[in-house]
Amino acid sequence: MARYKVLKSIAHSMGHSFTSLMNYRGDDYVMGHLLRRAREVRENTLLVDLLTGKAAPASLLTPDVQASISSYAEWFPKQVASQKSELRSFAPRE
Repeated sequence: MARYKVLKSIAHSMGHSFTSLMNYRGDDYVMGHLLRRAREVRENTLLVDLLTGKAAPASLLTPDVQASISSYAEWFPKQVASQKSELRSFAPRE
């Protein structure tokens, strides 16, 4: 089972990386694409499920934002494994 500190570390790393200046797609930073689109459609929250790669609302998912989310969803299992944890730790309990 994943430890709380490990999960917190992974969440922190993924969030900072996604919003960083290293996350560049097309002709701008992903946060630039996202902010511009958020202003256009008057949405202020993007929800991302890194286990599935799905995000909402669709109105914020420009091609560059969606491509970045897909990359992060692909990277997520590797990030979890690098912290000596397993994805099954994230499975909902029944």
